[in-house]
Amino acid sequence: MCGRHSDAAYWLGEVLAVTGGGPTPERDCVRAAHLLNRADILSGGTAGEAADDRTEMRELADRLLAHPELPSHYRVFGPVLLFLRKEEAALAIFQRLADGDDVWLSGLAHMFQAEIAGNAGVLMRMRVHVKAALARFRQAGDRWGRAATLPMSAHLRRYDDLDGAPADLREARTLAGEFGSLSLGDQLYSDLRWIDVHLRRGDTDRGSTARWRALR
Repeated sequence: MCGRHSDAAYWLGEVLAVTGGGPTPERDCVRAAHLLNRADILSGGTAGEAADDRTEMRELADRLLAHPELPSHYRVFGPVLLFLRKEEAALAIFQRLADGDDVWLSGLAHMFQAEIAGNAGVLMRMRVHVKAALARFRQAGDRWGRAATLPMSAHLRRYDDLDGAPADLREARTLAGEFGSLSLGDQLYSDLRWIDVHLRRGDTDRGSTARWRALR
């Protein structure tokens, strides 16, 4: 949640070392979280390590998708891993979760779909999912989900409501601050968003200030 993927990977590895044994739904969830965090910190790893992780991710996706009874957020591990090899199949599962009765899980599924649509440059679809995700997270009272989704809302406002973008970024920063200090990577992404908004609004002084902060 705080972007500290190295710490998360270490402690998840410790959990896996203690539990041992064969696959269970619970252990598979821990391993999925472990592999996803490793993916963020092993960009300099060997090709063999990356290939082994991808193979295990495929196996985990199949096992986790066979357990639809998993509680709430554990149910997203399957489609997240599946997306790495079968995008359309994963999107269909995300949509089922988004249409479900679990409000928080629906928000999370919409958030993932918004990120996927944004990466594909499909902004109209991204807008629909961002709006739905924020509504679900507010309904569930979840601040982390809103902090993660609001920067996407600010990104979309660049095209039709530029003056509203800073409000989204300020709210995201306030909410994220409740979870402790940002990681260096998350702080850099935050600064880059502010630089973009300031420059688009013609506020070069604030843009330069944010730029120097990012360079430090």
